[in-house]
Amino acid sequence: MKLYVRCIVLIVLVLSFTGCSTKDNEGVSEFTIESETSNSEVKTDNVEEMSIDEYFKVNSFPVTVDDEYTTEGLEILEDDLNNLDIFFTGEFHGTQANYQLKTTFIKFFKEKTNFKYLLCELPYSSTYYLNKYLKTGDEGILDQVSALGKHSLFSSEEDYSQWKEFYEFNESLKENERIIAIGVDLEHDQHIALSCLDNLLSEKEVPIEIQDSILLVDKSIELINKSFQNQFKVIENCEIILNDIQFNREIYENCLQDDLIYFELVIKNLVNYKEASKLKNNYVEFHNTRDKMIYENFVALDNFLSKGKYFGQWGAGHVLQEKNNDITCFASHLNSKNSKYEDKILSIVFNYIDCEVMASTYTGASDLEVAFHIIEERQDIYDEKFIIYKLYDDIKRPEITMLVSDAHEQLESDISNYFQYVLLIKDSKATVPLM
Repeated sequence: MKLYVRCIVLIVLVLSFTGCSTKDNEGVSEFTIESETSNSEVKTDNVEEMSIDEYFKVNSFPVTVDDEYTTEGLEILEDDLNNLDIFFTGEFHGTQANYQLKTTFIKFFKEKTNFKYLLCELPYSSTYYLNKYLKTGDEGILDQVSALGKHSLFSSEEDYSQWKEFYEFNESLKENERIIAIGVDLEHDQHIALSCLDNLLSEKEVPIEIQDSILLVDKSIELINKSFQNQFKVIENCEIILNDIQFNREIYENCLQDDLIYFELVIKNLVNYKEASKLKNNYVEFHNTRDKMIYENFVALDNFLSKGKYFGQWGAGHVLQEKNNDITCFASHLNSKNSKYEDKILSIVFNYIDCEVMASTYTGASDLEVAFHIIEERQDIYDEKFIIYKLYDDIKRPEITMLVSDAHEQLESDISNYFQYVLLIKDSKATVPLM
């Protein structure tokens, strides 16, 4: 009997978007796909086709994850890293093993690719402060960012600890090789976004021509501090500032210089959050709109930043490299013909057996069972908690097609066109809410 993959959408209360913005757990799957092995014979020249069982016996390895975050077992990835620039792992938020693996993959990809940017499923304003923490080690900054996301799947003891581990790892690197966090999601928390804008304006001499517009930042801070009901007035102020930037761009450039791109990005994504939120009742339109906005944010920053490779751990629905269920997600945009990163992306999707996830009430745990049937049926290849499966090789295997489970629609593409590896996680507990 087929196991239909039930994916869990990343739910956010305050960090309401991050797939991880999705921090609003609506109980809707970010992607609801299963795979099906075709019985049809694949004809090849001079290559003998292997059965699925034979294929995975030589294309799966146990992965060691311990307190030292060794990367034993990930050697299977090494031959696939050449000429690639963006590396994704795709999780289902709210289970402890995600954070163990994130630190492990940060260490692995830094060693093997020397990536420069940690691509975060967070808004830019959050990573503005997280980069300050990474530079200073001031845990008060980390406390501030964590408190703002208190009711979200990201606000957990594990998430807090993982940033501290990342700080220590980053400090161990040469100064010119340290990793920079880059957030490209929508701005879902007005307090931290407005605080970021205020910081970007500090010590700047504001020309008289744009003073009225810039004063709207302070007015917006006052409004949101008085009442959350003023959030719509804050958006109106942001729209006024955006229009003024377009009309007086040269003046803003002279005033803010290199900070203008970040200033404009934060304001734009406060407005974007409002626009995307209008579509939340339409699952397909909401995710298409949000991920397109995320992609546009990435392109704006990528064109501005110095060249470097990226690693990011995102909600699994964001890392699929082909259109799925009428949704073109972030990685699909990156892998499109219009993108300079076409064919330069690697996606590894986490699957789960006998795991728990933080409940949507943030007060307990619920069961998490997400596994492609081809993987579930081969979970006993190794006894270890973590197993990685390679989905493509020079050796031919029977086709593994993708299905949209809720529509029972078989897709044309092989599973490896959506992601190249599956990492199976067994027996992980739910994350613990940060108090």
